[in-house]
Amino acid sequence: WKPEMSEAPQVLDSRKQQDRALRTRDLILQASLKEFADNGFEGTSIRRIAAVADVNHCSIQHHFGNKRNLWEATARYVFAEQEAWLEKRAEGLTGVNEAEYLRLMFREFMLFSANCPSLNRFMLQANQSDERMSWLIENLLKPSKLSYLTIIERAQKAGIFVPGDPSHLHYLFVAAATSIFAFGTEFKQVTGNDPFDRTVIDQHIDLVLSVFLRP
Repeated sequence: WKPEMSEAPQVLDSRKQQDRALRTRDLILQASLKEFADNGFEGTSIRRIAAVADVNHCSIQHHFGNKRNLWEATARYVFAEQEAWLEKRAEGLTGVNEAEYLRLMFREFMLFSANCPSLNRFMLQANQSDERMSWLIENLLKPSKLSYLTIIERAQKAGIFVPGDPSHLHYLFVAAATSIFAFGTEFKQVTGNDPFDRTVIDQHIDLVLSVFLRP
């Protein structure tokens, strides 16, 4: 099927408009993730996010309506990014034995934290509000097949993760795995090492895994 010549310009214009809208939406979400992570919900304004994204603040109102809707969309956006990252890695491990699969998935969790440190700071800010944290738990944090908690439970059954309450270990592991990335500026100034240097990332991952995983 080929469109009539008279229809083609309209179709192309429509696609261009859709592409522009999607690009604008992504720019807004990327900017809002950084701003909410750095400044919290109360300390972030629509106009500041618009300035960081280099878009008109009316675009944010058009796409999201208000700041609360934008915050929720930002949370969905960053968790979807993490899930896509992990699913892609999991698909590449088909046929790998359970213990090796779990070791590699723990490594992948930490690689995503290094790639997206704003997620951890976003969560720290979200903890300042019971209402927003309740929303996150209800909508995004219930354990899935690729959640930290689920992977820890599987690793304990496989005999490669340290014993203890999985829920408690979940928070210990997340703190150990993500802190140097969430507090990257502090880590760099105290240690003199860039936490986002690949050598430092690999050393950090190996150290964390040596604490929580058995040989």
